[in-house]
Amino acid sequence: MGWAHRGLAFSTGLVALTNFALLYLLMRKQVQRLETTHMISTLAKLAFAGGVLALICWGGQHWLLAGWVHQAFLVRVVLLMAIIAVAAVAFFGVALMLRIEELDDVAAIARRKLGRFAKRPAAAS
Repeated sequence: MGWAHRGLAFSTGLVALTNFALLYLLMRKQVQRLETTHMISTLAKLAFAGGVLALICWGGQHWLLAGWVHQAFLVRVVLLMAIIAVAAVAFFGVALMLRIEELDDVAAIARRKLGRFAKRPAAAS
């Protein structure tokens, strides 16, 4: 089909979705209450945040990395890392604004870790 690496990514995503669907159906038989409405709401919010991330990555590829072949290696690395950083910040920002509970937990853990890092005394020389 000529998909190259895109085919690998697509098949990996398809396997993950199939795995999720099967596990959901099996768990629903056993548990009966899986808070499906809350799960669908969370998935919709994640899809929106993921769409913002994808749009930023597409824009970066379309405009900033359009001349990838002709750019110096260091320029490629800097541009790629900048796009990844902006997309990640946008994803987490949108997800936090949409009040995705799991990301509140991730943000709290990150704050705690960064707080510990900032409080470490400087090493003696």
